[in-house]
Amino acid sequence: MTAAESPEAPADQPPPSVLPRLQDRVLPQYSFRTVVIGMTLLAVAAFVYRQSTLGAAWAMAVVVAASFVIGCFALYAVLFLLAWIPALIGWDRYEDVGKGNPFAEGQLPPQLLPPSPPKL
Repeated sequence: MTAAESPEAPADQPPPSVLPRLQDRVLPQYSFRTVVIGMTLLAVAAFVYRQSTLGAAWAMAVVVAASFVIGCFALYAVLFLLAWIPALIGWDRYEDVGKGNPFAEGQLPPQLLPPSPPKL
């Protein structure tokens, strides 16, 4: 009886009902529709920018608003990285955080004031 005929498949092979996994590609695959939509959006953005350089007020407002949104996104990304880097550096500093924590083992902390009896 060979391995292919055995009732149990080896652990490293998926069952026959699972489709084989494709190899990862180095370059991402884009559909023609995605490229056309992207080129259209870039053409509209270039038109608006060109109109703003020629002095159209509506185009200047659109460029300023888009610049503000992109600038806020960039600023938020930088602030996130500034907060994330120290968190990564100090990650291993406190290994035993649960030590001395009264809730770590499901126990209540010591009571400073005893509970009052319920009023009937």
